Amino acid sequence: MFAEIAKGRYGENIPGSIDKMECCHIWINTALFSELEYRYHFKNSYAFFEKETREKILKSYEGVQGKKFFKASDIPNKETTVKFAVPEGYDAIAPDAFSGCPKLEMILLPKGVKQIGDNAFSNCPMLHTIEMPKTVEYIGGEAFSGCENLHTIKITKSKGKEKENEVHLPDKLTFLGVGAFSDCKNITYVEIPENVTDILANTFNSCEKLGDIQLPIKLQTIGELAFVGCSKLKHMHIPNTVVKLGRFCFAGCADLTDLQLSTQCKRLPRNCFEGCTKLEKVEIPPCVTYIGEKCFNETSPLLEIEIVEGNKEDIIIMENALPEDTVIKELHPRTNPVVSIGSNVYETIEKPGNKQPFEGLKSFLSRRKASKGRD
Repeated sequence: MFAEIAKGRYGENIPGSIDKMECCHIWINTALFSELEYRYHFKNSYAFFEKETREKILKSYEGVQGKKFFKASDIPNKETTVKFAVPEGYDAIAPDAFSGCPKLEMILLPKGVKQIGDNAFSNCPMLHTIEMPKTVEYIGGEAFSGCENLHTIKITKSKGKEKENEVHLPDKLTFLGVGAFSDCKNITYVEIPENVTDILANTFNSCEKLGDIQLPIKLQTIGELAFVGCSKLKHMHIPNTVVKLGRFCFAGCADLTDLQLSTQCKRLPRNCFEGCTKLEKVEIPPCVTYIGEKCFNETSPLLEIEIVEGNKEDIIIMENALPEDTVIKELHPRTNPVVSIGSNVYETIEKPGNKQPFEGLKSFLSRRKASKGRD
């Protein structure tokens, strides 16, 4: 049974009964949300439909408000297909359409395709190259998840300087689903267009060879585990438009050495940069009022933290937010700060040679007291 979807960005309310429901409410107005995306944004919705109900919805694709979906049944032989060009005339690639094609290596999508459904190309182990039209606006959850050999996405007839071994997404893209490229272990470079405002949970989880990414200039949020395990990622300049980071979002980025935080993001959540073993220097912008538990756990033993002056708000640094050997260097006192910090963090800044920036220190936070501020 559906719970109502909030009005606004994700479309109209959806009725509680599949028998009374018009499929266009799901597939057109809310644009092919995945199970994970429903779970991420809403409760008790499409993710929890039983298999038979989901299949009933899938059968209703053809002809919904004039839309034409390319489905799994349109592929002559999923088991042997190596290279496939989707014929013209389709508006969308249905969920699971090419999922699990064991020998598929290259796919060509026609002009006019606007939506790529959830799991559309997931778990295609040999897929390495995709040609995508400029018209694509929506890429669903886990659309390319598990495509461990995928390394190139080209835009059809693009005049740009696209190269092999690079992922370029269409300029019209506005939505990139949960886990869209998770476990794509051969992607090395990604360019995300400017109209994508959210990188949702697990989007690039375990993209082990991802060394460089161009983030959109209008980006607002980076979700939980978004880049976890991207061990080759060396530089991360988070745009100043970003207001929220998710837990573990950059955990395990072992090669990360260059980090620039957003000047609009107030909270650095727990385990955010845990395991970034080469991270040696971090400048904390004056907007930051909260550093979560184990935020910088297992970073470089030479880590230097600088907290920039300028914020008059309270700041909370949770227990174990900083590793024991952190060097507190060139820290500026906040104006009339009221600061609560974990006791082990206080022990770190009290070490000989470290400057004491917390002149207005109000209290220590034991684990029990600190739990109230956890994210």
